[in-house]
Amino acid sequence: MEYPILKKLFVYTLLLIVVDLFINIILNLIQGNPGIVIAGSVILRVFFLLLFFPSVGCLMFLLFKNRGHYIPLFLTTITVYLMIPSVVYLLKSNNKNLMEVYIDLHADFYMFAIIFLPYILASFICVIVSSKTRLF
Repeated sequence: MEYPILKKLFVYTLLLIVVDLFINIILNLIQGNPGIVIAGSVILRVFFLLLFFPSVGCLMFLLFKNRGHYIPLFLTTITVYLMIPSVVYLLKSNNKNLMEVYIDLHADFYMFAIIFLPYILASFICVIVSSKTRLF
């Protein structure tokens, strides 16, 4: 993998984190969540995105290096989206299996809005910004 792609992926990841956190904080404030919940959410989101997005992104760019830049970026976004329930599953202490946690997170609008919606919106915004600025 060439160095400029890693640099661009890192810049994209930082942009994604900033936009995701902004949307997440606004949604948390709208829903009236206490400050400790917002702080925990921010820390968890930053850690999760800094750890998984560049890792999965590097793998996708290696696997699909001849397919352009948007296909690996799209596959990275989808893969990280699918990994979110596994992190929630590991953090929760209940008797549900991973599929039940996945279904519960998508069935409950409150949970979907807090966990998935910021990432989805931030991904769309970052793809638009990166295409306008020719990041990829």
